[in-house]
Amino acid sequence: MTGWVIRCPFAFGNVRVRRGIDPTWGQALPCRVAELKVRQLDERIAKALRTRAARRGVSLEEEVRSTLSASVVAKRDAFRRRAAALRAATKPQTRKGTDSVRLIRKERDARG
Repeated sequence: MTGWVIRCPFAFGNVRVRRGIDPTWGQALPCRVAELKVRQLDERIAKALRTRAARRGVSLEEEVRSTLSASVVAKRDAFRRRAAALRAATKPQTRKGTDSVRLIRKERDARG
C-alpha cells in the first residue's frame, strides 16, 4: 500500500493511508474512520455514559469513542502481556547441552 505514515486521532498508533479526497467536501482525508450506530442500548448504560461525559465536559459521542478506544487498547495490551509471558515461559534454556557425540563414542569404546 503506498502512502505515508501519519498519526490519526481515531486510530491506534501510526497508520499508513492512501491520499484521498472526500467526495462530499473535497477535503483530503487524513485517516479512515468508521461510523457506528448502537441500537437497543440499556438506558442505564446510556445514562451512565451521559453522566461521565458531563463530568468530563465532553460530548456523549466523545465519551463513547474514548470508552471504546480504551477498551480495545486494554484488551490488546493484555494480549501482548500474555503473549510475552508465554514466550518467556517457553524460551529455550540457555544452559549448554551435553555433547552427544562424546557420549556415544564413550559408550562404543566401553563395549569394545
